[in-house]
Amino acid sequence: LPIGNNQVVEFMPIAIGWHASYSWDSDKILIEHCGYKIKLFGKILRLPLEWLLGKGYAEEEAINDNNFRMYMDIRHPLLGRIYSYGGEFTVKGVQYG
Repeated sequence: LPIGNNQVVEFMPIAIGWHASYSWDSDKILIEHCGYKIKLFGKILRLPLEWLLGKGYAEEEAINDNNFRMYMDIRHPLLGRIYSYGGEFTVKGVQYG
């Protein structure tokens, strides 16, 4: 869900979303944590979960028209990195329109 100013909230099926800002750094997209959100009664509200879940960060870099490289992690203020993944991915079967 785009919310303006290069910011997006990506909602999971349980109505909790990751609010992130997107920026361009020469050859890659940086995705930085802005908070967690929840949908309640049609409104999007801040959900202060950083103390429990940590903060997310991601980078995406195009390799060519069909492939990209990505890194994502979640870091907790006390426990450090609690989740991460990365690698090269291929986009297949995307249809627009």
